[in-house]
Amino acid sequence: MKKRILAIILAVVTTLSGSMVALADTNEELLAQYYAALAKMNGQAPASNEDLLAQYYAALAKQGKSAPKAPATVNKPVIANDDTFEAEVLNAPGIVIVDFYADWCGPCKRMKPVMEKIAKDHPEYKIVEVNVDYNYVASKYGVSSIPNFHVFKDGKHKGNFIGSSSEASTLQKIKQLAK
Repeated sequence: MKKRILAIILAVVTTLSGSMVALADTNEELLAQYYAALAKMNGQAPASNEDLLAQYYAALAKQGKSAPKAPATVNKPVIANDDTFEAEVLNAPGIVIVDFYADWCGPCKRMKPVMEKIAKDHPEYKIVEVNVDYNYVASKYGVSSIPNFHVFKDGKHKGNFIGSSSEASTLQKIKQLAK
């Protein structure tokens, strides 16, 4: 109920200020957008959401209230391309699994929820998705069949496996290559 009221207030203020409203997942994000819209209406440069949230939490602390718990972050696959591959994979510490896929590929579509679950349940792994239709980096690693999963450990290529499989089987392959 509070979120709905905040959303309505935000809509009114942003309409008056001419600001754009982004979708918000939490009341704190809605409040940050509200304060940014108020600042714009008053001719001030809006502060960043992080600064606004810090002010909000400081005000709560001053009132003797504790800040609401932040929602737990969920580890999700990261999308990379030719330009970001080096930073996301080769320069990343730990174990990175690169999922070379295509949107039209049926087995790739079947593996998407498997890889999302692995990312969520195994934060020790970083899952990186690379669409082979738009990125040439796949050819550097000899990708000719998809889905094609390449395992990197501290930036070093450890091996790959191809095809659709269960979560348990996929994890077993990852662990075997990550040694």
